[in-house]
Amino acid sequence: MARDMVAGLLAASGHPAPVALVETARLLVSEVVANVHLHTKVPLLSPEATIRGPAMFISHLAEQRRIFCSQAALS
Repeated sequence: MARDMVAGLLAASGHPAPVALVETARLLVSEVVANVHLHTKVPLLSPEATIRGPAMFISHLAEQRRIFCSQAALS
């Protein structure tokens, strides 16, 4: 679901993202989710994706703090 969320965010933002960028963003989501699962005891995953200018930030929020984050350039 998280991988589809980030692909949908890129589509909804109107950003002309090439297929390679969408796949990179999906990979980053997978990495963040895997790191949370492996290195924390958080019972609920809360991925967050944000587009800021030419970059996309993918992170996981736990107990009101960002614990894992990845970034991809959109251009």
